Amino acid sequence: MERNRDPVAAGAAGYQVGAIRGTDHLGQNPALIGDGRIFDPDHPESLICGESPVGPVLVGVTFEMLVP
Repeated sequence: MERNRDPVAAGAAGYQVGAIRGTDHLGQNPALIGDGRIFDPDHPESLICGESPVGPVLVGVTFEMLVP
């Protein structure tokens, strides 16, 4: 999870964190959606990022699972 705190590293890992603006930017990683992992803290499907006085910060994550 530490690697996802850095927007550059998160982007390199496939998260769509390009232009983080506001307090609730959702950066999905399409490769992780539907990958079979459920509530895996090392591979959340999306990162919630926000602006801060020191730059972008990781605020939280979201998990998704496909329901048949």
